Amino acid sequence: MLDDHLSRIFTDQLTVLVVTAVLLLALAEAGFRLGVRLDDERDKARKIQIGGIQGAVLGMLGLLLGFTFGMALDRYEERRGLVVQEANAVGTTYLRALLLPDAHQVPVKYLLRRYVGVWVKYEPLVDDQALRARGFAPDR
Repeated sequence: MLDDHLSRIFTDQLTVLVVTAVLLLALAEAGFRLGVRLDDERDKARKIQIGGIQGAVLGMLGLLLGFTFGMALDRYEERRGLVVQEANAVGTTYLRALLLPDAHQVPVKYLLRRYVGVWVKYEPLVDDQALRARGFAPDR
C-alpha cells in the first residue's frame, strides 16, 4: 500500500514539488515552534548546544553540495568528451572517404551526413545506458 502511494507521488514532477514543499514548510514550522518554546533566557546552555549542532549540520550540507556538484561536473565533462570523440571519428571518416573513388565517395559522404543529422535530432533521447551498450561510455 505504501509502495502504491509512493509510486503515484514520484511519477509526476509537479506532485513531487508540491509534496516536498509541503513537507519542508511543515518541518520549518515545527522547528520554529520548538525554537520559540526553547527561547527562554534561563536556558543559555541549550542555546549554545543548538548553535553548535546548527553549524555542524550546515557544514555537512556544504560538503554534500560540494560533492554533488563535483560529481555532476565530472559527468558533464565525460559526456562532452564522448561527443567530441564521436565528432572527431565522423570527421576522420569523412576525410578518409575523400580518398575513395568517386563512385564510392558519394554514397559514403551522403550516409555520414545522414548519420550526423539523425544523431543531432535524436541525441537528447539517448541515455547513458544506451551509450555504454554501444561502447561509448565506461561502466561505473
